[in-house]
Amino acid sequence: MRKAAWLGLLLLLVPCVAPARSRVFFMSFDALGYERLTADPAAEPLTALRGMMRTGAYAEGLMPAYPSTTANGHAALWTGTYAGGNGILYNQTPLMPRSAHAFTERVVGFRSEGLTAEPIWLTAARQGKRVVAHQVTQVFPFTPQTVGSGPMPNLVVANGFQSRSFAPWQLVRPGGEGVRKVECAGAPVCFEWMAGKSTFRAEVVAGGLRVRSGSQMVEVRAQPEEIEAPRNRALARHWSAGLEVEGLPAFVAFRLFSLAADGSDFELLQTPIQEMAIYADSRVNAEVAREMQREVGPAVGNAAGSLWTRTLINERRFLETLELVVRQQIAEVKWLARKRDPDLLITYVSAIDDLDHLWYGLGESYREWRKWGFVAVNRAAEALLGLASREDHVVVASDHGMAPVEWYVGVNKVLQGAGLAGKAVALNTCVLVNTDDWKGGTVKAAEREGVLDQVAAALVAVKADDGQPVVTMVYRSQEDLRFFGHVDPAGADLCFDLRPGYGPTESGDGGVLQKAVRPVGAHGFDPNRADMKAVLLVTGPRAAAGRSLGPQRSASVAALVADLLGIGAPSSAAFASPLAVRARDLGLKPGVFPPGKANAITDVAGVLVGHKTLIEGSTVRTGVTAILPHGGNVFNDKVAGAVFVGNAFGKLAGSTQVNELGQIETPIVLTNTLSVGTAMEAVVGYTVRLPGNEKVRSVNALVGETNDSRINDIRGMHVRREHVVEAIVRASGGAVME
Repeated sequence: MRKAAWLGLLLLLVPCVAPARSRVFFMSFDALGYERLTADPAAEPLTALRGMMRTGAYAEGLMPAYPSTTANGHAALWTGTYAGGNGILYNQTPLMPRSAHAFTERVVGFRSEGLTAEPIWLTAARQGKRVVAHQVTQVFPFTPQTVGSGPMPNLVVANGFQSRSFAPWQLVRPGGEGVRKVECAGAPVCFEWMAGKSTFRAEVVAGGLRVRSGSQMVEVRAQPEEIEAPRNRALARHWSAGLEVEGLPAFVAFRLFSLAADGSDFELLQTPIQEMAIYADSRVNAEVAREMQREVGPAVGNAAGSLWTRTLINERRFLETLELVVRQQIAEVKWLARKRDPDLLITYVSAIDDLDHLWYGLGESYREWRKWGFVAVNRAAEALLGLASREDHVVVASDHGMAPVEWYVGVNKVLQGAGLAGKAVALNTCVLVNTDDWKGGTVKAAEREGVLDQVAAALVAVKADDGQPVVTMVYRSQEDLRFFGHVDPAGADLCFDLRPGYGPTESGDGGVLQKAVRPVGAHGFDPNRADMKAVLLVTGPRAAAGRSLGPQRSASVAALVADLLGIGAPSSAAFASPLAVRARDLGLKPGVFPPGKANAITDVAGVLVGHKTLIEGSTVRTGVTAILPHGGNVFNDKVAGAVFVGNAFGKLAGSTQVNELGQIETPIVLTNTLSVGTAMEAVVGYTVRLPGNEKVRSVNALVGETNDSRINDIRGMHVRREHVVEAIVRASGGAVME
């Protein structure tokens, strides 16, 4: 009794300590490829991101959507599914439902009208988390699909990309279009000009300009252009404060590069006039948007690439606009984090896409300019990491990589030349067929395969100047399309890839092959390509330092964010969180040796692993795993083997011969219990067809199983021989996808 009393007293004296709050900060970088982050010399300044690879977990490449473009790539990140599940197929996405729209009707894929799945920010808000989603795609216009249909006081969404745009970037010079000298009181020289429908007036003052819009005014001082990257200086340090535009829900800023002593000439750069739309306190909230811009300046979504391509500004001035984009995004994120204290903060950074669309194709001659841009981008990563405490997690992901392009293939021109006008149309590196489920569709279901035959034949017939095919891969089987998330109703009918240096154009103008005006950076290609693989990085308590997550898919990121928040994933999410808790994460270290780099069987030299995953509707969740002892002909170069039985209730076909001879002569295949027979047939067929095996008359296929009937329609026996062969031929070394 006395011991119990003392124990009770001690318990009363021990303070109750609430568990530490763990937040998630999620930053998406447009066009940050895994290959460029890890191997491109121009990306060396991205020290914060490479630091995350050392101090946290990382995917060895994140397979994006197909085509590997921005709108559908981000929709996959937000929703946990691809086009067939979220409705976003491409930057210009087809309208649904098919019965109400022609197959050529499009909606901007960055907007919310095409989205059919719930995004992670709404999922988290529904489950009680405080959420800020900043500059995310597929959120505007604000709809029940993106901000909920009822009160949502814990959700703030800010978007300055798809909201109203009133005027683009503008270079203002006396004598330029629409710039006129006017009389004014109180200044020796004044000029007026229009941006969109808004009038601006500049008064020349000592060393600068006083720019007015209505009754609002801001001063900007003349400063020469920057000559070096912002390693030891503030970003965009010579831009003016924000100026509220009269009569519009928007602010602008100015950069004055030069000013003649008598005020007769100057070079003034003006940001776009772009609305920052904010949903806060369960409504479209113009007051919050105005308050934020008054404090931090205007919404600037993209750098002034259009002015550079028209040679109106040089590289240094373009990079100053890129710095401004990054600076404003950092300022807005910090403001929203301070004002709303979210459990989940999501933000999107466009700067790398701006930079490398222009200059990635120009090679080493533009390396130092690109480095300047990456110095600025690194500041955004540092800012996000600076918001997180030790208890928080930071997630960085991207939507696709980038490749240099010098030639364009007129895909619709190819289709027209094959007599397929009105029957098929290009969507970047994918093709839609005008089947009769579309409004006004002309191709009957029984004719679809024939049209696809024509499409494929026309594409592979396109030859480059060296006589080699330009199209290197065509995907059209239902299995391939399902793998890429192209299932009805929003999926494509066929996708293809192009040889390096070639990109698609949907324009019907010009020839089939068109030389680019200058080399550019492009994307949209096969997401299996190394240069298209995106990035996934995670730091925080659950991300062990230096841990490889293996190759992952972009649609797994939504589940990862939900997992870190401790909530359920979006209802449409088709993939699990890649940050599965392992014994080593809990301090348990089985065995006496440390794990290899990949912590997988592929750490053994020469061993390859391949997968084929089948996900169909709500009932099929199965697949095949193939383990190859080496990459050669295993039958002709057998390896030593043995079988140890831990639980004899499992089925391991072929084990008796392994025990008898001590040799393995085929790939080892794992599948579900009722598909062992199919896998045996497939392995035997694959083996006897290998070169050098023409006289083989006995094959001991080695096939194991697991019963997946709790999650899979196992009685449907959905695994087929071609699935097994695909897993074998796709086998590779390195990290293993899980």
